[in-house]
Amino acid sequence: MLRLDDVVDGRPLAIARIGIGMAGLLNCAESWVVLVKIEARDALTVPTWDGLPHLSPTGAAILMSTGVIGAIFVIGGLATRAGAVALATVLATAMLLEQQTYSNHVALSMWCSLWLVLAHSDARWSLRSRIDGPRDVRVADQFLLMTQVSVVYAFTGLLKANPAFLSGRVIQENSHLDISDQLAQAMALGAVVTEVGLCIGLWFARTRWIAAAAGVALHTSIPIVMYQPLPLVSFSISVVCLYPLFFARRVPVRPQEPDRTGLTSVTA
Repeated sequence: MLRLDDVVDGRPLAIARIGIGMAGLLNCAESWVVLVKIEARDALTVPTWDGLPHLSPTGAAILMSTGVIGAIFVIGGLATRAGAVALATVLATAMLLEQQTYSNHVALSMWCSLWLVLAHSDARWSLRSRIDGPRDVRVADQFLLMTQVSVVYAFTGLLKANPAFLSGRVIQENSHLDISDQLAQAMALGAVVTEVGLCIGLWFARTRWIAAAAGVALHTSIPIVMYQPLPLVSFSISVVCLYPLFFARRVPVRPQEPDRTGLTSVTA
């Protein structure tokens, strides 16, 4: 079993960083489109708290451009923590200034971006690693992202465990396909079992591959079956890109070696 201070391969965390950045790009674009539509239709502005300022179209463009720049820095792995702060702040600000932009996948993207601030996610497959050389990371760098996976699946799985969803009606009403009652019920039950199973199964070696395969199948089918594919694709990217974290391998710490000055140094 891995401990928080164990040194692990940094490539799974790099995959998570790139996926979070890509999902952030999609969410910034979606939020900007929603804000523009709200302004064009003269819709009611409903901030999360009274007293928050109204966001003009120009302000929305500036805000979302900042988020896009932050997401690009996250993907590229240069000034990653600053980019992650910018991305998380932009997504949180958009949701606070206009409740009509709130969505669970945007909130998930915001939290994942925030957790990147606390991780050395640019240790591999990044512009910084090209400059300073690749490094390994510790389990502690990715632990919050791993727990986020369990939080998401526990919440969504248990929330779906109700008669309305298990009847299949929710899937039929939100799908552009003609799905029979029996198939819709089977899909609903399969979704609940898969999500609850992912909450636990990814943490154990014996069930990890099965859980990951089921998760990939679930997230591949959702955008195909349901309406509004863009938000669902964003949600799927945000979650599936975190799966490799559970497959990170421990890296043995090499023994102390004398350097050219005659002093001993430790490389890890």
